[in-house]
Amino acid sequence: MNPVTNTDPLGLEVFPRPFPLPIPWPKSPAQQQADDNAAKALTKWWNDTASQRIFDSLILNNPGLALDITMIASRGNVADTGITDRVNDIINDRFWSDGKKPDRCDVLQELIDCGDISAKDAKSTQKAWNCRHSRQSNDKKR
Repeated sequence: MNPVTNTDPLGLEVFPRPFPLPIPWPKSPAQQQADDNAAKALTKWWNDTASQRIFDSLILNNPGLALDITMIASRGNVADTGITDRVNDIINDRFWSDGKKPDRCDVLQELIDCGDISAKDAKSTQKAWNCRHSRQSNDKKR
């Protein structure tokens, strides 16, 4: 280290030079009062308009976001979308082939019986569609 320039062998400063701090100038009472009033006005404006501005920017500019926010929390028994799609495809195929629309609970049970879907995977879908009795509810199985 070079003690004269305070640099290491790579040329980096080890001890920075003294940095003069800014001297705070005292403000007049009128200037202090003006600063206080400006801070109060800014705080009041923010509190009065922030929630409306956030609502406008989020909801009005993104209409789909309102639906997303309401769908974040869902009820306990939620159908599996993959299983739902498979059952709906089978129902549509059968409807177009013979003109009769089968019950979705029956189609789901057929998929479980033939081994395409495990009973464990289909359990939440059965509960969501009221195809299965839930221990927490008093209603009977379909």
